[in-house]
Amino acid sequence: MPTQWSTFPMEFKGGLISNLTPLQQGINAIGSATVLQNFEANKEGGYSKLKGFSKFSDTEVPGSGDIKALKVVSSGRAVVARQIDNSTLTEFQTATSTVNNTSNTVVNYTVTVVNDSGQDKFAFNGVTAPALTLNRGFTYVFDVSDSSVSGHPLGFKDAGGSAFTSGVTSSGTAGSSGATVTIVMPTSGTEPALYYCVTHGNAMGNSITTTTSTFVVTVVSGNPANHPYYNVGSTNKYAIGGSTATADVALSLNEGATYRFDQSASSNAGHPLRFSTTANGTHASPAGTQYTTGVTVVGTPGSSGAYTEITVALGAPPLFYYCSSHSGMGWSIATVGSSSTVTLDNNRATAVVNGATTSTKNVVVDRVRPFTAVTGTASGNGTSATFDVTNTNGTYAATVNAGGADYAVNETVVIAGTNLGGASTANDLTATVTSVAASVLYSSAAYTYSGGGTGLLINVTRNGGSYSVAIGNAGTGGYKVGETLTVAGAALGGATTANNATVTINSINNVAVTHTNPNQSGYGGSGTNATFNITRSSGSYSVAIANAGTSGYKVGETITVVGTQLDGATTANDATITIGSVNSVSQTYTNPTQSGYGGSGTSATFNVTRDAGTYTVAIGAAGSGYAVGETITIVGTQLDGATTANDATITVSTVDGSGAITAVTIAGTSVISGTIATASIAGTAIVTGTVATVGIAGTAVTTGPITGISIAGTGAAFGTITKGMLVTGTGITGTVTVKTVTSQTAIVLDTAVSLADNVALSFITNIKVGMFVTGTGISGDVTVATIAADQNSMTLSSGQTNANFADNTVFTFGTFSSSQVGKTVYFYGTGTDWTQIGTSTATNTLKSRHFSFNFTGVEKTLFVDGKGYPGIYESAANTMSFMSSSDSADIEGADNAVIFKNTAFFAKGHNIFFTAPATIDDFSVANGAGTINVANDITGMIVFREQLIIFTTDTIKRLVGNTASDFTLEPITDKIGCTNSDTIQEFGGDIIYLSPDGIRLLGATDRIGDFALDVASDSIVNDAKDFIAQTDNFCSVLVRNKSQYRIFSYLPSVQKSIAQGLIATKFISQGGEGISWATTKGIKANVADSTYAGSDEVVMFANNDGFCYEMDSGNSFDSEKIESIYESPYMPITDSQLRKTLYKLTLYAEPTGQMNLDVQFNLDFDSSNDFSVVQPPKINISTAGSTTATAIVNGTVTSSSTLAVDNNSGNILVGQIVVGTGISGTVKVTGVTNQQNIVLDTAVTLTDNTNLTFITPTASGVFVFGSPNSLYGTGTYGGSLDKVFFENLIGSFKTVSMRITDNSTNPTFTLDTAVLEYRQHDRQ
Repeated sequence: MPTQWSTFPMEFKGGLISNLTPLQQGINAIGSATVLQNFEANKEGGYSKLKGFSKFSDTEVPGSGDIKALKVVSSGRAVVARQIDNSTLTEFQTATSTVNNTSNTVVNYTVTVVNDSGQDKFAFNGVTAPALTLNRGFTYVFDVSDSSVSGHPLGFKDAGGSAFTSGVTSSGTAGSSGATVTIVMPTSGTEPALYYCVTHGNAMGNSITTTTSTFVVTVVSGNPANHPYYNVGSTNKYAIGGSTATADVALSLNEGATYRFDQSASSNAGHPLRFSTTANGTHASPAGTQYTTGVTVVGTPGSSGAYTEITVALGAPPLFYYCSSHSGMGWSIATVGSSSTVTLDNNRATAVVNGATTSTKNVVVDRVRPFTAVTGTASGNGTSATFDVTNTNGTYAATVNAGGADYAVNETVVIAGTNLGGASTANDLTATVTSVAASVLYSSAAYTYSGGGTGLLINVTRNGGSYSVAIGNAGTGGYKVGETLTVAGAALGGATTANNATVTINSINNVAVTHTNPNQSGYGGSGTNATFNITRSSGSYSVAIANAGTSGYKVGETITVVGTQLDGATTANDATITIGSVNSVSQTYTNPTQSGYGGSGTSATFNVTRDAGTYTVAIGAAGSGYAVGETITIVGTQLDGATTANDATITVSTVDGSGAITAVTIAGTSVISGTIATASIAGTAIVTGTVATVGIAGTAVTTGPITGISIAGTGAAFGTITKGMLVTGTGITGTVTVKTVTSQTAIVLDTAVSLADNVALSFITNIKVGMFVTGTGISGDVTVATIAADQNSMTLSSGQTNANFADNTVFTFGTFSSSQVGKTVYFYGTGTDWTQIGTSTATNTLKSRHFSFNFTGVEKTLFVDGKGYPGIYESAANTMSFMSSSDSADIEGADNAVIFKNTAFFAKGHNIFFTAPATIDDFSVANGAGTINVANDITGMIVFREQLIIFTTDTIKRLVGNTASDFTLEPITDKIGCTNSDTIQEFGGDIIYLSPDGIRLLGATDRIGDFALDVASDSIVNDAKDFIAQTDNFCSVLVRNKSQYRIFSYLPSVQKSIAQGLIATKFISQGGEGISWATTKGIKANVADSTYAGSDEVVMFANNDGFCYEMDSGNSFDSEKIESIYESPYMPITDSQLRKTLYKLTLYAEPTGQMNLDVQFNLDFDSSNDFSVVQPPKINISTAGSTTATAIVNGTVTSSSTLAVDNNSGNILVGQIVVGTGISGTVKVTGVTNQQNIVLDTAVTLTDNTNLTFITPTASGVFVFGSPNSLYGTGTYGGSLDKVFFENLIGSFKTVSMRITDNSTNPTFTLDTAVLEYRQHDRQ
């Protein structure tokens, strides 16, 4: 028959038990644990992995040591307290600045009292009873803190002997630390005439003479380079006190004070000093106006007694002094207000990142700031120069980046200070040209030219006042020797025609030029229409017949083409064309004139034709009367020839009867004419061509690109980087401050940043209202009352002003005052910074305890610290006040307090002091207040069911009644008490507290007024004993929505990773039987508190690391893994003597995300020495590798399906399941926008900074009642999300124990049930 397997179900319940032997526990408490670490009993069944904790704020609570108080006000709001020590005082001194009182109108005297020949007298700065000369409008601070001045108050009298008090203020008592007497001298009216001792009379003092503050003005010539107007305007400059340096000519004058500018020195002649609200006064552009308010002018500058005087009006604008006759002689005047402010400087700094950073707080910086290729404004004609400038903490260095053009030596270029990181013209840089390029080339210089050449390009170089020229392109032709070209001086860096350059063509390269059909002249022949193309080359002509003409041309005839037609000059370059031969053209002459006839014939006419040198004739009219043989002559001129040589003779050959001619012959040599066949040409042609050589003449300017400079100017000082400064610059977002200044080139920020190399960073002090101020002249607790946005001025709570402090007095600003050292300071926080709200009245206070009350409709919380007077926090206003001896000296040092019957009860020692009803501070017996002596030192109080339960170390009592008239103290037990007040809580209908023998319950019984005492920790007696033995310092907190009481032991020196605690989960309303226990490891808590915020419970704790933490938040212990361990007792399953074989484990669990468990079975009491027992290997059980992401809620969400998140890890995807505090049921992601904004399918309410896990459903594992759409492919089973894991096992045992561990940051899960499958062997 087949082997039968049996099943052994093991439901996880019962919690930690340590009062049974392992085998008894394995038989009687199956599912309980011998180890249950960082698990909690789940009221719905099973053991759930403890959720994590996370910082409530990333900002540490200021102070040192333990956080001594914690009050959870609501979700996202808490009040904490921590002691301040000297290191804290220094650490939180986060700003440093100096007084800016540069007007030199504050004068300080150190006062002592000396005995002079038996008479006590005042001594100022070591001089006994000097006659004082005080300037009108000045402030004088007399330090009377020396002990010798005690009993000798300093005062002043006027000339009439009356006490002079106008403008006089006293701080402190003469002879005590920080004591001063300050007098602001009047500018007119009654003045002090002497100083004296108010107690001992005039003999201790001496006279006071008042005068006006005088500046001695001279004029320095030669353009002094250290004057801020160097190279601007006149070369004469005003010197103040003999100096032209910027630091001395930049004046600062007090409003209300009178100042005289003495211009009696002869150098002032012609230079009247005046004032304006515009820099450079009337010489500015646009011109400023003269400022005359309070100004008096006496005499002529340069003559004895001449001066200009000004009484600076209250509220006067910034001024400038200037010479009304000449530009650029004066400089600026800062007017210092006489208001209630203190002016500050040295509160800014600049640095440049030296090496890119990526997500780090450590930044290396340079105190050298580079500026590349900056431009400036030139005083001359120079253009386009650029400069590379570096500013090393106010000192400029510069080099030429691009030399530009047309700069002259001594020309200046002013680079605006605002382009060099400065704020005004005070940071301008003036570069003076010391050298320019020796040779400047102007390629393809433009020129003017009137000749016929084309295409010539020339390159002109100027060097030292002279020009040279080179041919860039010889041109295409047409240029003649001796022609000139003009290059304008303006094109060569000059300003006028005086710098023109004349380029002369010295030689050319001949280029033949053909002139087509030039105009003909000087021809007297009869030829027509002949045209010629004449080519000139190298001074000669050649000719080609373009058109031979129509006729009439004769050999030897000449035709002239004047020289101007051939680019030459008439006559000198005329060309003469001679006809060498012609092509004969016959010519018929009709009835030419006859001559040389002697006969009697008449009227005969002839038509004569000439051709190729001969004549032919035709009878035109026969006439009559002619005889044979007669001759008729036609002279050659009638036939275009010459007379005689070309005469034609006609002989009559025949006639008719009337003598009419019937035939004739003709003889003669005719002239030959026709079209031109050949021709020759003579003449001297002009020579033109491309340019071969040129020369140049002219006077060049000596300007050019800049090659050398000298510089003057003061750069913006980089200032001193100090702790606490705000940092801005590219790559800095949000509020980032300097946490540590290792050096001025290495700093640590409070926030990790990513910065590119060479990014400029700006730093500014972070002075805030309420900061404490320390420095010379400050005594007691003085705070910042107001602070300007630019951090340049402030008002103090003491009312002190600039008049009370010398220039450059160093102030340190901090969160705390020296009077707070050793005391406990209370802070209010909302998850970001901590705001100081109060300071204990005593030093070295104990842990603070608190209770809340509302007598007037305003929610308040009272804190007692065991040393000082109670403090009262008002939640609506976030303010805190402290009670005092005026309320009752008895309550100083109270260490417990409660409200009972609308009355406040304060416990101190063995006494309880209670107030009149409905009051917190009325201790009048007549009004119902009183005192109760409990006889033993009280260790705690709690109100429970209309009774006040009072614990001492050895007793428990109760107070019943309603008022002082019927309050009755009754014993509950005299056998045992409470050892620690911070463990007392009302828990599930009982009072739970720590007693010497364990954690006990004080439970009401069914009998009215009766109580039952129960040791709740009996079931974990061994664990409880070890827990209590560690320390006498504990704290506890309720987690009401889980019916839990959590108690933590506290040792400051113990690492938090091994800090211990106990968790009690109550399953029935009363008594200890219904409690399941577990332990915690990794939660280090000195104080803890919880409250409900709507439907959500907020649980917080704190220790000595300075941070406040939220429990049940996230999946880690502040990023550390949570080590959760469950270990069962050894279970025999059946008969402990029967051997069984283990085959299979089925584990039912409820994960909320990724789960990864190690399961170890230990057989037969882990018989490691029994080699016959083989221990099974460790098993890993995990969910499939489902895709997960995490994020933190960014901003509280109330009943909304949209939320913002940040600090993402992994990708959030549509369809993922969302898990986290405040999420109930199955909530899925339906929309994702850039991973910072998501949409859910269900409206949720979440607190800011809640940790969320996003899980992608998978279909892995084997499941019961599974659904493919469910998380992890599971179905709903028993109303909760289940998952089943199957693992094959092997092992032979009599008893078996199971150990499950999870050491991870995976989300919580619940162990529900384990089913073991085994086969039992027969008894051997």
